[in-house]
Amino acid sequence: MGTSNILFTPLTVKAANGNTYLTPIRCYSYWELNAFISCTAIAGATTLDAAIETYDDYTGLWWVLANFTQIVAAPALEMRLVLAGLGENVAVRWVFTGAGPATFSISGVLKG
Repeated sequence: MGTSNILFTPLTVKAANGNTYLTPIRCYSYWELNAFISCTAIAGATTLDAAIETYDDYTGLWWVLANFTQIVAAPALEMRLVLAGLGENVAVRWVFTGAGPATFSISGVLKG
């Protein structure tokens, strides 16, 4: 299958908790994901937690595949490797503690 570059959420200012559940990336034919978070700015007493998740059709729930390290200062860059269990649909979720906002993106490379 080769590789495919994907963008879960672009580099923009985000001020509220969010996810990409309505626009998941279809991954059923891939077996590896290198996911990247890039945070260029974050407000003073704010923290940002982000996770890569897969959807389970049977339970109707999103399940965490990997968590990024909590971001407390910018700039911050991190890669997470997911080697198996991607499922058919993969999305990301982010949660702020504090007042926000933060400027960040989450992208990846699928391999299959």
